Amino acid sequence: MATALELTRAGLVWERGPTGLIESVSGTAEQVELVQAEVARRAPIMARPPVLDVERTGACDACGEAMEAHRAGWCELDELARKVALKKRGVAL
Repeated sequence: MATALELTRAGLVWERGPTGLIESVSGTAEQVELVQAEVARRAPIMARPPVLDVERTGACDACGEAMEAHRAGWCELDELARKVALKKRGVAL
């Protein structure tokens, strides 16, 4: 298991599209496999995203994992998991 912050610090790049949403990732094969596994694990949870009682910066609002100090909202892994969950429900993004 890996957090988005750990993957970022290990060199994984989260590639965002024009809307600001993550479109893809660039990294080693092992990093990409970790992202795929984490997104698959989180997708059922993110179908109905939890709202945790966490600080609004520096921690993910869904999973509570650490993020960069200036960040708020969902971590990259939960963002991708939500995208997958919505796609499975037939919601176009």
